[in-house]
Amino acid sequence: HGRRRRRTRGMILSRPLRWRCARSLRALRTRRSWVTQSNSDGKPTTVPSPPPASQLPKLVLVVAVALIDRSELQNPKCLLVQRPAGKPMAGLWEFPGGKVESGETPELALAREIKEELGVKVNVERMQPITFASHTYESFHLLMPLFAADEWEGELKPLEGQTLQWVGVDCMRRKAGGAEAEIPMPAADIPLIDTVVTAMIGESAND
Repeated sequence: HGRRRRRTRGMILSRPLRWRCARSLRALRTRRSWVTQSNSDGKPTTVPSPPPASQLPKLVLVVAVALIDRSELQNPKCLLVQRPAGKPMAGLWEFPGGKVESGETPELALAREIKEELGVKVNVERMQPITFASHTYESFHLLMPLFAADEWEGELKPLEGQTLQWVGVDCMRRKAGGAEAEIPMPAADIPLIDTVVTAMIGESAND
């Protein structure tokens, strides 16, 4: 008998050819794959496919709120809290909030965090989502929806060693920002400033 040949949909592949095909397929699977897409002018272009999940940074879901004081109608202020010593990014100013635990919605997590951190109760139904942050730090990727609220019950107190600061619109625009700013903030929070300022002046402009 001669060499066996395997029929595949009308094609006859010799054993050496099958070996070469198998090696090529293994090499293709171990290489970074490419996906063909079309750009705006209709011409095909290739982009790398996403890396495997094992290579992605850990996703951390947190939630934060811009607490806005409108007691002075023409001078609304937003609360920032300074991260205490001993914590990551100590000394930076941020919007209060914290991690979303398993089984929680962002709204319920925020109500819990604000009660634990600041001792006040926020009305979940009155909070409005205004934007979100998606930022990759060195060891994790942060996803953070940001809400705005101008109603709460109780007296604000720094229950976890934070420093509190009420910041007006002009101060938020001019002094809040990166490491060299007068009010330095985490990298994920900086792109949210303009949206927060809009939320601060929005209702005041309509009064």
